[in-house]
Amino acid sequence: MRRASGQLQIRVGVNTGEGVLRSIRKDDLPTDYVPIGHSTNGAARMEQIAAPGAILGAAQIFRITDGYFEFEALGETPIKGLEQPPAIYELRGVGQLRTRLEVAERRGLTRFMGRQSEVEQLQRACRGARRPRPDSRRSGRARAWQVAPGLGVQAHGRS
Repeated sequence: MRRASGQLQIRVGVNTGEGVLRSIRKDDLPTDYVPIGHSTNGAARMEQIAAPGAILGAAQIFRITDGYFEFEALGETPIKGLEQPPAIYELRGVGQLRTRLEVAERRGLTRFMGRQSEVEQLQRACRGARRPRPDSRRSGRARAWQVAPGLGVQAHGRS
């Protein structure tokens, strides 16, 4: 038996999006499934244009995984079957970021991070709760917070 020399060089195209699995059945053979659709076609076309040993991804892949991985922008590349040439990125290695919070911080935190104005509002409400109300000798105020997952805290109540 002869041993092959050299390294294995493969090409990889990565895309994301909707796809469909089509079943192919031939007589008594097991059913095969073939992925079809725009995203699958895009990944196959990127695989075809990739250099041996390269991994190419579409702009969506870059946006989703930037930070976790390092990319080099290759620019817009004509792809057979697409009217508009998509932006293509080549994967260059593992990125420095590991967690979703690190990636979010790099991209810029959402408007729900850094709640300084809400903290100041809460502090004013607490100070007001300690003072007697003008129409009564009693002190106190009510403050409530409604929390919706992923949307932050919204303050409600009278002060």
